[in-house]
Amino acid sequence: MNVTSLLLVLLIYFWLVRPLIRRMVGGLSGGGVHIGGRPQRGGREFQAIYIVANEIAHADDKETSQELNAVVNVVRAVMGNPGIPAEVIINDYRRYGNKPWKPEDASGLSMQFRQLLLEVAIGVAVSDLKITQSERKVISHIAATLGFDPARVKLIIDEYEAKISRHAPQRTRSALEFAYNKLGLRPGATPREIKKRYQQLAMKHHPDRAKPEERSVATENFKEIGDAYRILKGQY
Repeated sequence: MNVTSLLLVLLIYFWLVRPLIRRMVGGLSGGGVHIGGRPQRGGREFQAIYIVANEIAHADDKETSQELNAVVNVVRAVMGNPGIPAEVIINDYRRYGNKPWKPEDASGLSMQFRQLLLEVAIGVAVSDLKITQSERKVISHIAATLGFDPARVKLIIDEYEAKISRHAPQRTRSALEFAYNKLGLRPGATPREIKKRYQQLAMKHHPDRAKPEERSVATENFKEIGDAYRILKGQY
């Protein structure tokens, strides 16, 4: 995957897929996704992320390098840690994801986490900038077991495809402007400058440092800082 394609995939996930899912299925969970603590490595929720990613990556039989890259980026996003080494994610993906998703796998999962799994499914599917019919079927199956309305899921996919065909170049430019502004960097900043600034802001604005009544706003700001870092990191 070249730099432009990688940037576009990251952009699609953070600016199109995630907002679409949260807007269109958020009513099922009472608003935006907020998970109290990240999935623990090896735990049931942690494994569910990899099983869903694996199902999508193999929907068209052959797993592609784009899909593996998407697994790495999406897992970093949902775990809230952009510094997880790719080899660690791939090893966990091979270890935990190599089995079919079954309806009982959704049993006991919170609605917030179910919504996150839907993000994972669509995030991996869009890695090649399109969603195939096979991927649609797998996403629909997973979404149904998670308790989501198939008609809503179809609307999410349809709207994604319409938006990406119309606005991808414009959104790419807008995303870069957002990312530089969010991190307070000048265009053309080096990877070292980007990483250093991200680490400074992530530490300063971590939700754990916020007052209880300000934690929701702090969490969203922290996510935007992470999004900005991943967008700029995707250029290199």
